[in-house]
Amino acid sequence: MKDETRFCKDIGMRVTDRSREKTCVWKTDACKDCYNEKLEKVYKKMLTKDIRNDAFWNALNGSELKSILSRKKHQTSRFRFQTRGETFSVKQDVFKVKEILESNPDTVFWIPTRGWRNPLMKRLIEKEIFPLVNARVLASTDETNLSDEWKDLKDSNWSTMYFGDDQQRITPNGDKHFLCPKTHKDLKGHCAICKAGCFRNNKRVDVHLKAH
Repeated sequence: MKDETRFCKDIGMRVTDRSREKTCVWKTDACKDCYNEKLEKVYKKMLTKDIRNDAFWNALNGSELKSILSRKKHQTSRFRFQTRGETFSVKQDVFKVKEILESNPDTVFWIPTRGWRNPLMKRLIEKEIFPLVNARVLASTDETNLSDEWKDLKDSNWSTMYFGDDQQRITPNGDKHFLCPKTHKDLKGHCAICKAGCFRNNKRVDVHLKAH
């Protein structure tokens, strides 16, 4: 299988991507301003690459990714699922991710998702993915999400990753945002070494991303 992962210098780790058109099924109104819209207009080949990305994801399993990571020069202790597109678009994705994480216990997987917006998907992620020690799942949120959604996420022990109002410092739950060092201080590649925020272990966190 041809390797379609890529090293993202901006965050300092390898990533996968999926097509937004096919996988972003839990969108909010804020998604109409997705930064990928601009990129796709400039870089026409992104859409062609997404065809390969989807085929790669559909065929990917834990042993395949382990083999890919073993050949890479850059750090492989951290890996991100989907800088484009959604990781948990259908329930089969949850079991795919579970198998991949169990097959690669030495790699921590960063998984921002809007899958929490579907109650059935949310419960499945909580059951199958939350118990895995190398999973860092964050609910992707924005300024359109309602206070009862924020309360439900906190009550369910979900960490959040917020993008929207740069001046917002307190969540609708009254909790203080953790300001992402990579976006607020422009520390390129910092995600590969950050020990707080998205990669905080065993403690819920509300991460605030500055507009980029």
